[in-house]
Amino acid sequence: MRLYFKLLRQLICALAMTTVLVSCTSEIRQHNDEKNHITEVIITPGQNSLLTNYRLQSSVSAFKFAPQNKLQRADSWHVSDDWLFDGETLTRKDEEAFDTFTITLTPEKKFYNRKYFAIDRIGANGWSLYLPVFAAAQGDTGAQFKAFGADAVLRVGSKSVDIANAHLSIDGNGNLLAYVGSGRNVFINNGVVIAGPEIDSAIREKVKTDLDIVVTSLTAGFRKPPVTTPTIYITHALKFSSKGWKGGQMEDGVIALRFRGIPLRMDDPWLTTTIEEAVTHESIHLWIGGLYKNTRNEEESWAHEGTTEYISDRLRFNGDAFRTEAQQTVNRCLNFLANRPLDGSQGYVQGRAAYDCGFTLSLAAELASLQNGNGDILKLWRSVFALDDEDSEYTPQQFLNVAEIAGGTIFTQFSSQFLKTSERQGWENLAESFSALGVSVELGSAKSMGHKLVAKRWLSPLLGSLCTGSYGYYSNQDLYTLDTQERCGTALANDPEVVTIGPYNFITDPIVAFEYVQNICNKRGELQFGLLGGGMTAPVTCNIDIANLPPTVTLTKLPPLPKLGKH
Repeated sequence: MRLYFKLLRQLICALAMTTVLVSCTSEIRQHNDEKNHITEVIITPGQNSLLTNYRLQSSVSAFKFAPQNKLQRADSWHVSDDWLFDGETLTRKDEEAFDTFTITLTPEKKFYNRKYFAIDRIGANGWSLYLPVFAAAQGDTGAQFKAFGADAVLRVGSKSVDIANAHLSIDGNGNLLAYVGSGRNVFINNGVVIAGPEIDSAIREKVKTDLDIVVTSLTAGFRKPPVTTPTIYITHALKFSSKGWKGGQMEDGVIALRFRGIPLRMDDPWLTTTIEEAVTHESIHLWIGGLYKNTRNEEESWAHEGTTEYISDRLRFNGDAFRTEAQQTVNRCLNFLANRPLDGSQGYVQGRAAYDCGFTLSLAAELASLQNGNGDILKLWRSVFALDDEDSEYTPQQFLNVAEIAGGTIFTQFSSQFLKTSERQGWENLAESFSALGVSVELGSAKSMGHKLVAKRWLSPLLGSLCTGSYGYYSNQDLYTLDTQERCGTALANDPEVVTIGPYNFITDPIVAFEYVQNICNKRGELQFGLLGGGMTAPVTCNIDIANLPPTVTLTKLPPLPKLGKH
């Protein structure tokens, strides 16, 4: 199983919306800026590429792009032999000054950590563009689009813009997508789907249905619609350097989904489940993260991603299916949180721990609130939003305060164990805290944990300490394939297939292997992986502490939960 947090979870998209949504055509003017930009770029189509012609207000000896997307440009932005370009700084080889230049852009060949592709094919003649990558490091950057054909359309975020007269202002610090190309790739209903013929029509219908459900439920539950018409950009390439997907909720009501190396078949039940999961989760971000933003999202993303994951699962699962999902999530939370407090006071808690522990706190908040007759999770969030409606911001502490008012000490006794390590005491009070919420629970020994859960406790943080950029691994019955490429040092380069750590097989003897790794890491010693075909990797130094394994949690029974959105 791959890790990029929920990696290799296939999705895909198409869209439609319910009648509660509103159009935002009055805001298009912001994308038709007539001011005199310091840097102008004219974008035209090429042969499986885009051509960018930059024109500067005055001559320079070196031109700098905004630095955030240097690696993407270095990979797939091409200049002629007269130029030098490292992805950020462009100069002439003869060191002469210049006021114009051309760069050819081709689709990227690999993923970059949490960065969107600069350009992406949609159909035969359409392109998705991540606008910030085109911006100069200093001064205003304007963009125009030429020669895309008579049927070409331009969409900036969720809005339609007249391509013939478009003159965009590009924000290098923004998070905005645009589409340029054939109008046949744009499907408009109450929402917008931008997808080429490589995305089957059945997938668009699947997304339409899923999106209608979530928007209807959340508009009723939150008592307000999203402020923009949701728009989904979908891209897919079967031939790619690795398998995976990336995406999320972006600026201006956009949900972006990019798939690489994954067959997209609607007869695959795993795929249809993942579509539902992705559409639901990212649509919730139109409210939590879009309409209202977490001011401490970097430090405490549990109150953004985790609560979104909880609401998503509440909408998608009922009864025993939800209980099973909750049980798995609680166990992952305990596993990934390790010995850290969730409040970020001893280092930011991100990734899987934030998702799963945010889910766990949201479960406790809703159960405590319902027990006291104070409403479901959506009502709790309505109360949070009402605290700062004008600024459209919230803090995790505001959610905790609302949950405490609604759930009382039942909630705080549970949440304190996750928020402060001083309250945790080896999770010895966890069963009692669950019981107070009305949950029947059994705690078991960590020795019963399977190798996948145990590996997450040491392999994921170990790779995180060694790698620059994204990392992950696949787990099979008899081996693990590390997804390290060249990002994790020479010892782990080229995605080795491994079966042991030191002398211990971490698939057949996961607990013994864990204890070995924990001992070596706590001494800041060296570790070596045993390869499937024999031999060992070069040693790597472990510079992190590996916390003790938590107990396993079995949720044998949950109190009944009301259907969300029925108010």
